[in-house]
Amino acid sequence: MIIQNIKLNNIRSYTGASVDFPQSSVLLSGDIGTGKSSILLALEFALFGLSKKDLSGDTLLRKGKTRGSVEVTININNKPVLIKRTLKKSGEKILQDSGYMIENNVKKEGTAVELKSRILNLLGYPKEALTKKSLIYRYTVYTPQEEMKRILLDDRNYRMDTLRKVFGIDKYKKLRENTIIFLRSLKEKKSNYEGKIEDLNVLRNELKEVKQKISEVKEKINGIKPEFDKIKEKLNLQKQKLQKLEQKGKEKQELVHKLEINETKLKEKLEQRKKNSKEIELINLRTDELAKELENLKIEKPKMSVEEINALIREKEKELLEFVYKIKDIELKKKTLMEEKEQILELNKCPTCKQEVSSDYKKQIQKIHDSEIENLIKKFSELGVVKKEKSKHIDKLKSDSYNAHKKEKEYELLLNNKKHFVSTLEEIKSKKEKLEKSQIELKREIGQINVTIIEINETLKNFKELDLEDEKRLLEDLQEKFHNFEVKKAEFEKEKNMFEKEKSDLHEKISEKVEIKEKIKKINQYYNWLNDFFIPLMTTMEKHVMAQVHREFNSLFQEWFDVLLNDENISVRLDDEFTPIVEQNGYEIDIANMSGGEKTAIALTYRLALNKVINDLITTINTKDLLILDEPTDGFSTEQLDRVRDVLDKLNLKQVIIVSHESKIESFVENTIRVSKNEHVSLVV
Repeated sequence: MIIQNIKLNNIRSYTGASVDFPQSSVLLSGDIGTGKSSILLALEFALFGLSKKDLSGDTLLRKGKTRGSVEVTININNKPVLIKRTLKKSGEKILQDSGYMIENNVKKEGTAVELKSRILNLLGYPKEALTKKSLIYRYTVYTPQEEMKRILLDDRNYRMDTLRKVFGIDKYKKLRENTIIFLRSLKEKKSNYEGKIEDLNVLRNELKEVKQKISEVKEKINGIKPEFDKIKEKLNLQKQKLQKLEQKGKEKQELVHKLEINETKLKEKLEQRKKNSKEIELINLRTDELAKELENLKIEKPKMSVEEINALIREKEKELLEFVYKIKDIELKKKTLMEEKEQILELNKCPTCKQEVSSDYKKQIQKIHDSEIENLIKKFSELGVVKKEKSKHIDKLKSDSYNAHKKEKEYELLLNNKKHFVSTLEEIKSKKEKLEKSQIELKREIGQINVTIIEINETLKNFKELDLEDEKRLLEDLQEKFHNFEVKKAEFEKEKNMFEKEKSDLHEKISEKVEIKEKIKKINQYYNWLNDFFIPLMTTMEKHVMAQVHREFNSLFQEWFDVLLNDENISVRLDDEFTPIVEQNGYEIDIANMSGGEKTAIALTYRLALNKVINDLITTINTKDLLILDEPTDGFSTEQLDRVRDVLDKLNLKQVIIVSHESKIESFVENTIRVSKNEHVSLVV
């Protein structure tokens, strides 16, 4: 695996940054606290997600921000893969959000767990790493310096358990522990089984007694057997005789039933033939009708369009509205004259001059108003006639509009009807051909059915009337005798079955206990094999594997320590539990009492040797070309810094990323990436 690029958004001290990593040795340079290690933590988050103990959301997300993300591009087996993971703040918690991978130009979204599973598969890491800490990555690619010192200085049990997990040989210890638990359960099961077989001999004696009783009952059954068998034979012969007679009656009934079925079929076929004939006649009529319709089909386009007729309607309705206004005006004038006439007729005195109004004057006024009203009524009548004519005209135009609309639709339909008529004619002709074929087939079938009916009637003439009553009475007498013997025999059989059941139960109990006895034997075999052979074998195999690992680990540890320190008076080695032992002038010294540079040299060489051994041992992993060192030279002298280059050259890796504030390292790396911090924001220069 080669890292090509990593992008950070709201991650620790970064608001936004993009870092390109060349395929070579690279120095991440910058003062302490500028954000160098943040890039490595972001890379680990992109690959494996959050971890409660080692990498929490609170550690990664920039303070005051609600969302953040890391996007990394890596190259595995010469194929680029882009991975993106995101963080979001939900209440007081910071959680992993969904992310995605782009591989072979295909984008696959997934949850944090789904992404980790896919990435572990890409990296060639074991599947059990899905729910555990990524120890292989931490001890082959990137190990924070504090964690490497912890494995050196912590107790031996912690170191051995960690190394077992890293090398994938913790399974031997788990196998031993699980086997001991299993042996304990085997011992308990054996004790339980032994309690269940204590009464085995008692049950065997009871079985012997029951067998004797069964033998006595069998003798009683054999005593009545000859007479029982004789009656049984007579009964069977009578049953057979009666069965034959009943069979003949059944055969006759079947023939009658078959006759009825064929007569029904004949009727159905005749009706179907008649129905087909009528349908053929109808088809012929329909064919003639369609031919005439097709012949008479005329397609004419309407003379006036609906739009033209509607325009004329609007014009006539406007004229009609004017007549309506004139009629309303006449009605109003008529109403006014009527009211005036009535008012004058009711007057006794003139409201102006206060003189009495004479009847002659009233008559004169009435005559004048009546004349005007008569004229208005005449005019109203004339206008009403005209209005009625105009309304009729408008109604006719509307009817014409409707008919025109209908004709337009008909015109559109008629264009398709001709084709439809032709298609329908072809379908009808095809149907007629099928019906005619059906008629021929029906005629043949009717002939066959008639032949069958004649044959059945001839066969029925050969059957005679059967009287079964005498034979049935004889059978009943034999059945009664047989029943009496059966009852007696059943009593003996019941007694025998009771003993047989007791015998079966005893057999079952004895078999179960014999089976349990065999299980105890097998448990002893399993127990002895697991305790005397398997557990020692697991211990031997673990020691063998650990010894092989120890030899390579110890050799590399000594070789690279000598390169870094180059002091003839100081030597190092690993004891059986992989604890570094330091000797100075032939005496062991405590690592805690060594100088800072010496401690760092031990931690670095232990780290590099562990990296090399794991990569050699686990052949499937795809991170062998990458090494990340976090402040690997803390406390080193200038001379020791120069020797680091020799160690890195021996590793012969495609990409080495060193995080350090030591400027000396720039002299033996191919590329340098500088990181600075300004007002709490980290920048990649």
